[in-house]
Amino acid sequence: MTLGRGVSPQSRMRCLVIVPTLLGLFAARERQGSETMLLILKLSVIGLMVVMLGCGSEPEVAFGPLEPPASRHACEAEGQSPGGSGELDLATFKAGLTTDCVPYVVDGYQGPKDVCCRGEGQGMPVVPVTVVNVGGKPVEIDTANAFIVMANAAASAGVQLSLTRGFRTMKKQMEHWQCYVCATTSVSNLCPEDQAVKPPTKACGACTYDVGDGPKPCTSCNLAACPGESNHQMGIAVDISTTCDQFSNWEPIQPQIEACIAKSTAFAWLMANGNNYGFYRTVTIEPWHWVYKPWLGAGPGGGPCNATCELGCLPLNDNGDSTGILNADCSVTSCGLFGSCSEAFGEPECISAFCNDGLSGVNAGEQCMPWGDIVNCGADGQLIETVDCPDDAPCTLCGGCGSDCTGACEAACLAPSENGYSLGFKDANCVETACPPWTACTDAGESPECLSI
Repeated sequence: MTLGRGVSPQSRMRCLVIVPTLLGLFAARERQGSETMLLILKLSVIGLMVVMLGCGSEPEVAFGPLEPPASRHACEAEGQSPGGSGELDLATFKAGLTTDCVPYVVDGYQGPKDVCCRGEGQGMPVVPVTVVNVGGKPVEIDTANAFIVMANAAASAGVQLSLTRGFRTMKKQMEHWQCYVCATTSVSNLCPEDQAVKPPTKACGACTYDVGDGPKPCTSCNLAACPGESNHQMGIAVDISTTCDQFSNWEPIQPQIEACIAKSTAFAWLMANGNNYGFYRTVTIEPWHWVYKPWLGAGPGGGPCNATCELGCLPLNDNGDSTGILNADCSVTSCGLFGSCSEAFGEPECISAFCNDGLSGVNAGEQCMPWGDIVNCGADGQLIETVDCPDDAPCTLCGGCGSDCTGACEAACLAPSENGYSLGFKDANCVETACPPWTACTDAGESPECLSI
């Protein structure tokens, strides 16, 4: 299978925002000429260099196995980052039709359900997802455990549950969407400009799709979610063979459910027991589509893939980013907007040019940037939002855009750093001053001052 290529939305935003940011930093340093600005410049540049690695036109989707611990952080001879690049050949993946618990990290999508759909998945936030092989299908690891436990329970009752689909790439979701739009008469969820140019509805056999490698005939035109919004793209949705056709929206649903129960032992068993294992029907007309929702009831737990992984950053993808932390239980913590995982300061952590540079720790709350704009940081060091202040009313250290800081602060030493020393002070006008090298701030006198250590 060929995965989609192009600049990812995250990398595109980095290039648009961070380059002007660097220019703003140097401009601010030139204008103000203070030691405080020099310190801010040094710390910010370190963080910015980490996330600027993603400014490139490289594959959008990374789908590859995690390498063994010894080589996971090293580049291979070809100069390719292990596990973070390359296109997964599903023929190879399907070769092991029996389940294995080797974790793979994929780019998942859990985009907001917009009022309309353009069908290209642009702008959807990327969420790292850990999947494993279940009968030749990639499935999110917790969902895989729950499905295998459920399938074993069904087998003990003489019922076989066969998995037909699991995780779905953005490119595959675009294929499903194009085929659905071609054959449907409904245009309510298309954006107005796309509604205006939608070709006349065709029979599915006459429909084609094109996701960048030429038109191909559609093999199915069933209902499909907008690219970036499908639960299949988070790996928590599975399609289970029921031998029943898609239900009709034009007829009462309950008689169709009862007919499918009478026809399919798999569907009958799922209707009676699926919820007990955390699986729920979420698409009324699709008897095969089941979504793992542990927050509604996770079932008995267990499963063969309760794997342990080496705690560390995810392998670099082709954009040069580590987009999250691989936890010891093989779950993934995403580093969020403008974030990148680093092990340079010890334990793996998500660092940000704005909220956590790995040196001075987490900057929670509102932060005034040297170029005059505001960023709001969460307690976990993740960027929440940015505020653009007017050019004639830049942010100030006492908060907000254009605030007058005269007499707004109490002169005091800054909070101690990790070495136990305060490395600067703030005056009554909220202006911060860094102490020279080998000195530290003390409040022993009438006002804070820097003395030799």
